[in-house]
Amino acid sequence: RRRHDLRGIARRRQPTLKYMRPIHLVPALLYALLAGPLFAAPPLVLTDAQDEYPMGLHLDLLPDPQSQYTIEEVSAPTFANRFVPSQQHIPVYGFETPVLWVRFTLKNETAQTRNWIATDQSDVDLEVYVSDAAQGWIATQTGPSLPFSIREIKHRYPSFHLAVEPGQTRTFYIRLSIASGLMSAFLTLRSEPAFVAYDHDEQILLGIYYGIIAVMVLYNLFVFFSLRDRAYLSYVAMTLFMGFWFAG
Repeated sequence: RRRHDLRGIARRRQPTLKYMRPIHLVPALLYALLAGPLFAAPPLVLTDAQDEYPMGLHLDLLPDPQSQYTIEEVSAPTFANRFVPSQQHIPVYGFETPVLWVRFTLKNETAQTRNWIATDQSDVDLEVYVSDAAQGWIATQTGPSLPFSIREIKHRYPSFHLAVEPGQTRTFYIRLSIASGLMSAFLTLRSEPAFVAYDHDEQILLGIYYGIIAVMVLYNLFVFFSLRDRAYLSYVAMTLFMGFWFAG
């Protein structure tokens, strides 16, 4: 009798399970369908009210430990979901990532055409890829290990132009590489006037810094000639070479 009761309970429960299973599957199916668009960094919106934009939280990142991917592969739809949106203002990947692919989208909502300049303050080489309807992908190289003469913009930090017309939305790719050292992406986007102002202020601070070093060298050199104490000469040499090291 007890076995008969258990069979009856199972029969009564069976219709409930039959109708509830599809209901529980609906959220999972919706999540699977929307997973692609959700896992992408938001586009960087350019407006007339702002001239400088940190780019860290608008980057999609794809490590390339074997240095094997090409721009055709990473820009293909099959690679779209392999990128991971950055969660840091300055993404850092450590010493075991020789190549890092970066993808970002600029949405220009300004009223007038501006020249935009992106600057990278990390110690890595860059290959910037811009899509062109006639020529395909156009690459621009810059970075500390490359000759300074090939830099598009003659600045101590690798800098490059990004063309985005008002009302236009464009996606760019950057291949970051480093032979040895810390892999990071420290990108900032500025309008051309903001870049000029930033560089002007930075040069003033650097001038003050190197001016202080020059004064220290000359003052201690004068003391050495006055006292003939070799300790001051050692101090002059140390300060001078330290200044050259920072300048380099």
